[in-house]
Amino acid sequence: MKIIILLSLISMSSFSQRAQLKKYSSSLDIETKSNGRCNYNRNNLNKAHLNNIYNTDLNHSIEDISSQSINSNFSCIFLKRNLRRDSNKIDIAPEKVLSGMKDVKDTSKEITGKIRYLGIVGKKYKYNLDKKSGKTAITVKLHFKVSSAVTKDYKDALNSQSDAITDYKELLLVEMDSKLKSAEDIWKSGAGSGFDFNFIRVDTESDAHFSVNLQSDYGRGPYDKNWSLEWPNTTVAHELGHMMGLDDEYDNVLLSTISGLNALLINNKNEAAIEKTVCSEYKDQDDAQLFGYFRKLSFGSDRAAKCDKSSIMCDPYGVPQKWHIYTIFKRLYL
Repeated sequence: MKIIILLSLISMSSFSQRAQLKKYSSSLDIETKSNGRCNYNRNNLNKAHLNNIYNTDLNHSIEDISSQSINSNFSCIFLKRNLRRDSNKIDIAPEKVLSGMKDVKDTSKEITGKIRYLGIVGKKYKYNLDKKSGKTAITVKLHFKVSSAVTKDYKDALNSQSDAITDYKELLLVEMDSKLKSAEDIWKSGAGSGFDFNFIRVDTESDAHFSVNLQSDYGRGPYDKNWSLEWPNTTVAHELGHMMGLDDEYDNVLLSTISGLNALLINNKNEAAIEKTVCSEYKDQDDAQLFGYFRKLSFGSDRAAKCDKSSIMCDPYGVPQKWHIYTIFKRLYL
């Protein structure tokens, strides 16, 4: 009986998501079927993507294989997933949100919620929304924990011989301030004039939405625990996307991507295209080397990542999408 009830709830949730997609897809430049389902699954979209990147000839059912069409179909998949994984359920028209939420009086709210990371683990998002004089601003407040070892690594990396600089901790925090400012500009580039982004550093943990450890090596998160001094502005902007309640859009589980690519790529028909792009001695590589090449195809600079590479939550060098802005700011209606 419990299983039947659970399946019924999942079915009702899926129906609700499809209903929202059907109503709002055109406003968000997203392609759906007439019943609100996404047109294609990720594997078919990835095959078309691979054909575009590597000039392969993989079978797929996609009629329009232009980058714009593939990207809008990827957006459908990830908006639907975000609707399913977000603890805050809000059914509000994108036109209301993206036009500036004129029906909402000036207000200030702290937004909290969770996104189910990998569909399993609830990961927190938290920020402030302030609407005033026709403009809505988001504020994420961060506190950085800096150890003496990290400060020393930073000093050594600068290779500074100057006796005039005594506070290297403050110097590295100023550098993080600069990265936060650049991340603001990245997010503003994807939003309309009625929206603003403020990512600010605070001195005390109690004043922060998130308190994270600064590390000197190039590690990867998680976004609410550890940040790296070596992250470029684009990676900082991506991690802030998580703090605003957006999920990763690339494959988090490496082996699931690799197994999918094995079946797609290891065949005689596409061997020449792969050899040309990846390695001229493709046929002679052992399993370990092949794994490295498939990892490059999945996560390298020219990867096919099963998501829209123009999206900042797929690729840090992407930009915010319209549905990202909608998702973040619609929570003012909570």
